[in-house]
Amino acid sequence: MRRLLLVFFGVLFSTSCSTTASAAIISTPMGFGASANSRADFGSGVDYQLGIWPESMSPPAPIAGTTIFDNLIIDESDVGVTFTATSSDDANFAAFVGRITNGSMDRVGETVDAGPVLFSAPRTESTFFYSQGTATGGNGIDLAGFSISSISLIFSEIDITGTNHRGVRLAGTISFDVESLDPVPEPSTLALLGIGSACMAFVGVRRRRKNKAA
Repeated sequence: MRRLLLVFFGVLFSTSCSTTASAAIISTPMGFGASANSRADFGSGVDYQLGIWPESMSPPAPIAGTTIFDNLIIDESDVGVTFTATSSDDANFAAFVGRITNGSMDRVGETVDAGPVLFSAPRTESTFFYSQGTATGGNGIDLAGFSISSISLIFSEIDITGTNHRGVRLAGTISFDVESLDPVPEPSTLALLGIGSACMAFVGVRRRRKNKAA
């Protein structure tokens, strides 16, 4: 009986206590502001990108192949609109996600191409994800331990016409649809464990009684 119970526990842990994804939305505020030398009107739209920059900031440009939302042209009519990138519609999505889940320090940078003028505001991953206290989990640097299925932008402010700002000013939220990769036992697994523990206890009591009777 005891041997059968040991086999039962072995099968239980190998089949039922698998990795269970725990879904969540992790958001970080977007606060982009870059000044031009003179009050300029980019009202026809600017190209927004989100990419990975080298920690050394050399060269001072996003790492090739890591920028998402490429060719996303936004203007002031896009306030309140949500833009989403996934692996199926963004060629660089997997590379970007790989860098922000690798456990190493990089820089996440927002880049705005306004024709002849290029604005950028890279931040370290620890600042990008954790300075606002909105992210949980990870390793304090990036989102290590998570898989990411989509990344969304929603703008609450877009000023590219020079009305209130000399240059470009953006505000809003960047959200990551994540799943934790930590193993979590299923409820059915916990129930089976309880049954198995009860059976083990019963076998132990029964054996002690037999030993006393002998």
